[in-house]
Amino acid sequence: MSWGKLARWNAEKAFGFVEFDYPPGEDVFCHAAVLQRAGIEPRVGTHLEFEVEEKNGKPRVRWAKRLKTWKDPVETEDTADQMVKLTGSIAHLNEEKGFLFVSRDDQPGVRVYCKYSVLRRAGVPAEVGQRVVFEIGERGGRPCVVAIEVAPRLT
Repeated sequence: MSWGKLARWNAEKAFGFVEFDYPPGEDVFCHAAVLQRAGIEPRVGTHLEFEVEEKNGKPRVRWAKRLKTWKDPVETEDTADQMVKLTGSIAHLNEEKGFLFVSRDDQPGVRVYCKYSVLRRAGVPAEVGQRVVFEIGERGGRPCVVAIEVAPRLT
């Protein structure tokens, strides 16, 4: 297991490079799919814990998860058990595979997995950029959206 941060990102080609903090090493290739699976929005400077594998004789990131930093909001035990409504917007849709990601307003660069059926049940339009209010729960040990609704318009 290694730690580092996203050093460079090419949005057009959906890949970038992760710079090692520990153990020291050369920058490692990272495909967008690895970050998408972890619910991480690719932004330069995002701190990651990751694992490297050899593919075609070259090192690449196999899996990653976002590391908390001192800039992240502090969670207390009292609020951890309560469902908190968060605001954000739909960042990525994959209707064919039945999932989407919602970007959080309170933690830039963090996206949360959501099943497409949750979106349909709530009657929320399936559009990238749609503003939403949502609650996060857990599914299979990973965070996911358990309730979602259209965010009220500000006047």
